[in-house]
Amino acid sequence: MSADPDSRVPQGRHHRSSRRPWCPACRSEAHLIIESIQSLTPPVPGLVGIEYSCAACNSCFAHPATVQQIAKVLNDAEHHGGILRFGNHYIHCGEPMTVTGVESVRWEAEVSDPPGSAPLATIALSTRILRCRCGFRLDVPT
Repeated sequence: MSADPDSRVPQGRHHRSSRRPWCPACRSEAHLIIESIQSLTPPVPGLVGIEYSCAACNSCFAHPATVQQIAKVLNDAEHHGGILRFGNHYIHCGEPMTVTGVESVRWEAEVSDPPGSAPLATIALSTRILRCRCGFRLDVPT
């Protein structure tokens, strides 16, 4: 059982499946960037799924953590750049991005097996256009 008070649930029991966000390669939490926070399936009281990376060594991690453990990393972070995905919401510059439209994106590629025998392959994808107040744009598949 962890001695870290951040791993406790309200009733004083420990979540055995939670781990605090940490980079074992750097032996630190100083350079962590939270990439995604998702609910667990099935739900576990007091736990969410977290995906994060280390800006110092580019390692990536994913595991359950408590909301308090995640909040500690977000509050202590020296690097707030990038995009944070929280459920179906995206945060950039510390604020939720807003939907500014929907767009259909199409890609075409030649299929060359055997050469000249197949027409172009077309892929169409509908996306939501999200914008940040800084002007950053993100196209998210719908």
